[in-house]
Amino acid sequence: MNNRKVIIAFALLVIGGVQTVFAQSKLHLELDYGYMIGISEKGDAYNIKRSEYKMYTNSLRLSAICRLSDPLSVGLGIGLERYENPGYNTLPIFATVRYSPVASLPKGYVYTDVGAGLKTGEMVAGFLWGIGVGHLWMFRKHFGLKAQVGYNLKQLRGTHWRGIYEGDEVVVDYYKASQWRHSLALSVGIIF
Repeated sequence: MNNRKVIIAFALLVIGGVQTVFAQSKLHLELDYGYMIGISEKGDAYNIKRSEYKMYTNSLRLSAICRLSDPLSVGLGIGLERYENPGYNTLPIFATVRYSPVASLPKGYVYTDVGAGLKTGEMVAGFLWGIGVGHLWMFRKHFGLKAQVGYNLKQLRGTHWRGIYEGDEVVVDYYKASQWRHSLALSVGIIF
């Protein structure tokens, strides 16, 4: 019975200590949902515009952000993205930098993301880059919301296919190609 009290007291002490360290930390996590409106896609395989195909992307990203100073934050993230029309899946790993250039607007920031999509299974590899502006609404030290608007450039590198008509038959031709999709990126997220 005495050992049980010691274990419970130790567990409460550890839990309280972890919460105190996290609350004083400059590190926080963000979970974002993003929607990207495809403007164009150009490359080795084809060139298409928004007027021809209604390109879009759904994105889910998890980032760890560290505030280095009042105006500057850096972080690392991982995500899952589904590009449509034509369809691709990507697994981006990226670094992000945020800077608040206006002291009178400390919750507003400009950002840039740089990274690459990993080639695993059905995931398409390729470079990624994004730039834009965002705003934070903090309700507690480690709880808030954010919204971002920006530009996203994504390389989709891998094997593509095309159907070639030969009489009444469609012959599928596989080839390696690199496509570049340009998108308007909108995202909302939870900070914790």
